[in-house]
Amino acid sequence: MQQEKSQRAGNNMPSLKSSICSASTLGLPNYSLPLNLYTFEHDGATAGELAPEHGGGYRPVAYLSKALDNVAHGLSACLHAKAAAAIIVQDTILHRP
Repeated sequence: MQQEKSQRAGNNMPSLKSSICSASTLGLPNYSLPLNLYTFEHDGATAGELAPEHGGGYRPVAYLSKALDNVAHGLSACLHAKAAAAIIVQDTILHRP
């Protein structure tokens, strides 16, 4: 059984390598396109992804993560998401070149 798993993993490795090498992880930002911001907040930390529409899907151009400050951390749970989005917007949109 273990040998079968190893053989299947070995057979799939070339296709996995080519998939990883052919797909770009992050695209270059085009500020003339509308940007979509996705945020997530959990346990006082926020994570965000900035992605414009590209070819019928969304292509990420930035991944960010930060800790919420003490003021935002003291807010109610429903306001954590708004504070997380505000922090990510401040770092991505307002600080762009």
